[in-house]
Amino acid sequence: MRTNSIILPLASLLHPTTSLAASFAPVNLTAPLNWIADSYLFPGNVIAGYNANLTAYDATSWGAHVLAACAGFTACTSALAYQATNSGSTGGRFWFGYAFRGGPTDESFYERDDDPYGGVTESAAWTMVQ
Repeated sequence: MRTNSIILPLASLLHPTTSLAASFAPVNLTAPLNWIADSYLFPGNVIAGYNANLTAYDATSWGAHVLAACAGFTACTSALAYQATNSGSTGGRFWFGYAFRGGPTDESFYERDDDPYGGVTESAAWTMVQ
């Protein structure tokens, strides 16, 4: 698998799967922004997952990073980025992101994570549009 580690402005990212050079648009997620992928996207349609220390990015730059990584996969049709508490042995808060296949998405492809331990915040999602 190949990813693009260059951070690009969100508006300039093009998806390589069609000759029309489809682009990505934000998915309108209703506040509060504590959204994660639903069972259609996760885990069956995950192409790649990412994480980073909170100090390495802010919400905008992390979203751009995840979306750029998604654009590096010809099958990627949507992406999700958020901040949450790591459930692993290291604990602490991190940025998380996923690139998905499976076609365009809208808010119905995501679900709220109300678990106070996980503390999901700053969710942002993008979908391929033509």
